[in-house]
Amino acid sequence: MACRWKRTEIALFRCSLISPLLVDRPLEKGEICSHLEAVADQSLCIPFSERHTLHPDTISRYLFRYRKGGFEALKPRPRSDAGKSRRLPEAAIQKAIALREEVPSRSATTIVQILRRDPVVSHDLVLFPYTLRRILNEWGKSREKVAAGSKAFCCFEREEANALWQGDMLYGPYLPDVEKPGKYRRTALFCLIGKTYEHTKGIPRQINLVCTHALMAGCAQEKQVLD
Repeated sequence: MACRWKRTEIALFRCSLISPLLVDRPLEKGEICSHLEAVADQSLCIPFSERHTLHPDTISRYLFRYRKGGFEALKPRPRSDAGKSRRLPEAAIQKAIALREEVPSRSATTIVQILRRDPVVSHDLVLFPYTLRRILNEWGKSREKVAAGSKAFCCFEREEANALWQGDMLYGPYLPDVEKPGKYRRTALFCLIGKTYEHTKGIPRQINLVCTHALMAGCAQEKQVLD
């Protein structure tokens, strides 16, 4: 009963934020954006939260949910993992911090994607970008703070060979299609480089150089074929 009451209280608060937009008339151009920005600039008393501000995109999602499902759609969804621990392993937190420090502009979404591909991190780990963003902020590792006091990262090292592969893809020239005479097919060049020890910014540069030279060679060969 208490949980149901809290969900209703939160829905009422969310509804109050978007109520000026719930009118029986066509909204003028820019009216929605102006209202969202105005609300985002206010200091709010958010139920059951220590925050005092909301992002315009968050308020926009409230409006979308209301239009799609009415008042009930504004209520927080019950946790699907209720009763289970959501504590993030310390190893995963430290890896996330290292990834943020390595590239301060790296988003929480990208860090989550990297962690899910890391063999050291459990594949059963349930982690969402907004959860990781909150954890990084608690550790003082927001993008702004890390960028302000960032230091140079020259290299990194993996314990075993083939533990890390980086790749890239570039579109190449159009070449005659052997399966369909008289027609052309666009080529695509894929490059994969496996490294155990390398400069962090060196691998992408190597891949780019390899792809660029390969495409230049492909274009030269194409010219010879066509000539």
